[in-house]
Amino acid sequence: MSIQSFDEAIRYLNSFIDLKKGKSYKLNVDSIKRMDLLLQIMGSPQNKVKIVHIAGTSGKGSTAYYVSRLLHSCGFKVGLHVSPHLIDARERCQIDNEFISEEEYVFYVNKLVQYVSLMDVTKLGPPTYFELHLALAYLVFYEKKVNYAVTETGCGGWFDGTNAVTREDKISVITRIGLDHMNLLGNSLSKITLQKAKIIQNNNIVIACWNNISVRSIIESIVKEKKASLTYVQNGSHYSHIKTVNNGVVFSYAFNKKIHFENLFLSTLARYQVENASIALSTVLLIGRRDLFQISENSIRQVFKDYTFAGRMEIFEINGTQIVLDGAHNPQKMRAFLLSLKKAFPKLQRNYIVAFKEGKNAKQMIDMIGPTAHSIMMTNFFIDVMDMGHGSQNPLQLSLEINNILKNRIKTNPNPMKAFEAVLAQTKKNEIIIVTGSLYLISCLYNYIREYPRNR
Repeated sequence: MSIQSFDEAIRYLNSFIDLKKGKSYKLNVDSIKRMDLLLQIMGSPQNKVKIVHIAGTSGKGSTAYYVSRLLHSCGFKVGLHVSPHLIDARERCQIDNEFISEEEYVFYVNKLVQYVSLMDVTKLGPPTYFELHLALAYLVFYEKKVNYAVTETGCGGWFDGTNAVTREDKISVITRIGLDHMNLLGNSLSKITLQKAKIIQNNNIVIACWNNISVRSIIESIVKEKKASLTYVQNGSHYSHIKTVNNGVVFSYAFNKKIHFENLFLSTLARYQVENASIALSTVLLIGRRDLFQISENSIRQVFKDYTFAGRMEIFEINGTQIVLDGAHNPQKMRAFLLSLKKAFPKLQRNYIVAFKEGKNAKQMIDMIGPTAHSIMMTNFFIDVMDMGHGSQNPLQLSLEINNILKNRIKTNPNPMKAFEAVLAQTKKNEIIIVTGSLYLISCLYNYIREYPRNR
């Protein structure tokens, strides 16, 4: 089999999306065995580069982006793997925060095809869509000779394909942990924490968000078992004095008595990014201590000032109306997002456009949105990504289950583009539009909003 074009490469990868398996998919020991086997066939590229491995419920993607950019600012070649992608599949396989060319992508997918064909005869079967993209990223990172590869887990950590890395010099990063993906990871915080903390392997350097005491106790027990070293990043200690200002957020950061920065500026109104940026900076400082390099204060300030996140409290404007996009998709993320909205837009009424992936706690998130909502438009999405087709909860059915107090403010439209147009048409000068509930909804609407005609 020979792939000739970028579109053909994408169709080949999409052919591994198993719609029938979607709802019954399980993360288990076979998942990591399958990834291990594929990577062994490929020559174990994941163990031939230095890895920064990031798990968590909230913030792991943003933290990965910050770590990648901070390391690159030090002069290193850096690979970055994140998921899901928002617009382009090459988001999952970046070099120095840039997409590889379509021609290179086709070249590497062709290399991958020969390895994947050997999996068909094994009892573990072919890799999933996520695992295929991950294997492709490791192949590119190895062949491009990156100095560091930053990899975000797909789901959990213990049986996630990213955990096929066995290097003792791996850096394990654990962001904030909460209740999400309970159908895959377990129905309690302790079970979910165990899944994520199991990325920690022998002698790893571990950086973790200061979670609650039950989460910390599990992380600490695994750190002790694996003879790893642990550094917590804590609000009030490492980051403090957070203020929303025009077009961004400022905060103070301290790593130790010698490293302390005042008024670091992030080019985002999302206050929750302060925690992610602080975890990322602490990670890079610890890597520098081990690998004998320093990052300058100027580089830190420049990275934080220059970088903005697609789909994470991203703001567009259409004919004077501000539209805020944020992929908050669990109660923990929604709570943090709503706090940022309150600080950034205290006087504007909010018109929400929402859709929630199947299995998410949509009712709880709607209850959180409700008190601040002038109107709520429920819509739909269906995106063929990751291991399965991701569909949204039925907006009409969900609207019928919502508290009666909210019913007069709720409308439904199953077409996300039509839903957006309807909300835009009714939004007045003292109101903003909020698109949230899922990154898959953001993905559906992203280019549509970005390219929507202005001044018509």
